Amino acid sequence: MLTLVYERVDLAKTNLSDHTSIRYYYAQSVCAILNFEKKAILLQLKYPNTILNHFETREPPFRLSKKYTPTDLMEIITPLHAIGFFCQPDGSPVSFADLTKELETLCGIKFKNPETCRWAVLNRKNKLTHIIDTLRRTLLELSIK
Repeated sequence: MLTLVYERVDLAKTNLSDHTSIRYYYAQSVCAILNFEKKAILLQLKYPNTILNHFETREPPFRLSKKYTPTDLMEIITPLHAIGFFCQPDGSPVSFADLTKELETLCGIKFKNPETCRWAVLNRKNKLTHIIDTLRRTLLELSIK
């Protein structure tokens, strides 16, 4: 089918006498695109194991320690997001969903529902800032040494 379309466009291109017309350049562009598609399909047939989806998945470089939970990580993410600690490359603030998705990939975890987990962290009654208190104590201990 691709060959048939290519032949028709090539025939139309040769029938155009005015090489400066827009139709001539359009026909040339269509032929270039069809040639590219043809080469891509042939390469895919020649090398079937190199599909794009193979490169999309990445292994998490880190894991959470056994003594901490995803909720502890959410306790850190929530205030960092609130103060605008992370931003996009263009300087705009990152969305909470994008931030949690990237940190899930980084740490090899999965938040069942990030927004619900965030609200659970914000509405806690006991152990309000457990992990943040631990971080503060550790920082103080390190500064004393």
